[in-house]
Amino acid sequence: MRLKFVDSLKRLVAKKKLQPAVDKSSFVKAFEKELSAASGSRDVGKAVARLESAVRAFFRDYYSLGYAFSFEELESELSSKHVPVRSREPFLAGVRVLNDLSYGSDGASKKAVTDAVDAFRKGLAGLG
Repeated sequence: MRLKFVDSLKRLVAKKKLQPAVDKSSFVKAFEKELSAASGSRDVGKAVARLESAVRAFFRDYYSLGYAFSFEELESELSSKHVPVRSREPFLAGVRVLNDLSYGSDGASKKAVTDAVDAFRKGLAGLG
């Protein structure tokens, strides 16, 4: 009986109907490293660009988003995915601040970058 079950699992994996579990801790570690680099940058413009790139890469990889999403689409995805509530709100707050930094008419400030980084760190803490 067990052999049949194992064979069935192997066939499902081969057909890509069942994806093997991915160790997502590497995504979290890479994101934490990029958050530190962005918050430590002296040039606010470069910090915003680095933070935006890190956020897009993290959510694309961690939640398997297979398209180039806007921040509005990311907000929708976070609301619809199974994101723990303790992570969802900080992530949404960080996305909103980053959206304002990237596309707002006001100049970007170091404090706003720090606020976004802190929000994303709180979100990461809520994941695990």
